[in-house]
Amino acid sequence: MTRMALELEGDEKVIHDLTKAAERAKDARPAMRKVREIMEAANRKVFETSGAYLGEPWAQLAPGTLARKARKHQDSRILRATEVLALSMSGGKGRRGGATRTTARAGTSVWYAVFTRGTKNAGHGASSPARPIVGFTKSDRRKSIRVVEKWLQTGEVFP
Repeated sequence: MTRMALELEGDEKVIHDLTKAAERAKDARPAMRKVREIMEAANRKVFETSGAYLGEPWAQLAPGTLARKARKHQDSRILRATEVLALSMSGGKGRRGGATRTTARAGTSVWYAVFTRGTKNAGHGASSPARPIVGFTKSDRRKSIRVVEKWLQTGEVFP
């Protein structure tokens, strides 16, 4: 639950503070841009830790996958064969997202990202385990809430 503290210095000061907060709430783009940066940093940490940042590391690659990556001289880390997906999730080429007056988004336009949800073998191909690439820790949520609170209270966005 988000809380907002106001200094009480008379009715007029309270009304002024609430009016300003309401005005800032109508267009929180500066705060939402900072929240998007927090989201992209979290995505970067997910890739750097092979998923462990979200609480559970991704399943290891199959021996055949490791052999194929070695033959192709690709990065042997999970979901890092070309770095395209990892870079797009943390603000690089292929990045999808942005900040509006009321929302922040960070994602990717890389088409094969959908397969990180996992695939089941339907009798005609390989399957792969789910490897979540997007998520927020409690700490990330707290940081984001603090950014929005600060924006509403003061109109400032702290680094």
